[in-house]
Amino acid sequence: MKWLRALLLIIVFIILGFLIAAWISSLLLERPSGLAGPGIVVGSGLFGAAGGLLVALVIVSRASKRRIIIINIVVGLLVLIPILFLIGLVKREKSSP
Repeated sequence: MKWLRALLLIIVFIILGFLIAAWISSLLLERPSGLAGPGIVVGSGLFGAAGGLLVALVIVSRASKRRIIIINIVVGLLVLIPILFLIGLVKREKSSP
């Protein structure tokens, strides 16, 4: 059962790393970037996902079972908040004329 907690922690950290790096990259991107902009954002997100993977592996190797569960809950909420925000933005754009 510990491997399931560890796997969940790794997946959540990869998603969080991707979201944070892509968000920061989109803020730093010049506006008239054309078709290169999305590629830059996704590329930065992949580097963030790799960083999240490394952080998760260090945490899994050093943390106890109880701490892994607590970290899963906290980081899971941190991942869920931006996803729900983006879903709300998409629904709001579709409903406006």
